[in-house]
Amino acid sequence: MPSSTCDENRLKTAADADQKLKEARALVKEGHLENALEAYLFAFDNSRFVSGWGGVRLSYIPNEIAAMGKKFPLAITALKERRDMRERLILDGETDYDLVAEWSSLNKYLGESIRELKVLEKLKKAGKNTTEVEEKIINSNFEYLLEQREYKLLKKYINDFGRRFMHQIFHYETHTLIPRDKDRWEPETMAAYWKDHIRQVGAQVFEVALGSKNDLIADEIAKRVLLHCNDLQSFAVLTKAAIRAGRKKKATELMKLAKATLPPEERRLLDESSN
Repeated sequence: MPSSTCDENRLKTAADADQKLKEARALVKEGHLENALEAYLFAFDNSRFVSGWGGVRLSYIPNEIAAMGKKFPLAITALKERRDMRERLILDGETDYDLVAEWSSLNKYLGESIRELKVLEKLKKAGKNTTEVEEKIINSNFEYLLEQREYKLLKKYINDFGRRFMHQIFHYETHTLIPRDKDRWEPETMAAYWKDHIRQVGAQVFEVALGSKNDLIADEIAKRVLLHCNDLQSFAVLTKAAIRAGRKKKATELMKLAKATLPPEERRLLDESSN
């Protein structure tokens, strides 16, 4: 079936965007920041047309433009203009996935993700359907909301956070049981990397579950963290999470479990830190 003019134009735009990104990076190295910004913006504005650019267009490109903004402030201005344009559409009720993802990415690399919570508040006050936008906002501001102990708001997405945690376990088991020859790091390094993710993400989900009184999920998360990372560091982050959630009894239970299951040397360190 012959391609349409629309298809041909799309392919050309994608090729041009790819070429402009390469040009932008070269121009930055040469110090031609004004021309580099022009090329970067063409690449970003047309990035939806480039196949396989999902991660590139929402991470590398805005990140590189923001970094350039430290020396060339017009780059930050350009990012804010694009962010504000998308924000106005969202406030008008637009929920297109790509639009919301671009808006969130621009906020992230501008260091202004928290403003998304104010947008969410405005949408709710206006009676707009916020389901898709809210999910993106909560996920992109998860750590801030957790820091503020916004357990009531986070509770609605506990299953999403739980799946994120299970994903860390999947990666850990994949790299330790069936590593690939072409992995950049040694299996031991990969195992340590993913174990740390299991601890940190597990403790976060554990805290949300405890803070929202969902002890069943909390206990299952803690059980899986300790199954893969039964060490003093894991007990420490889980205990801290329990204390932050106002669950001192759960923290005490964890300390008792640590004393009963940790190796002698780690138990000694635990006793020393408790005294």
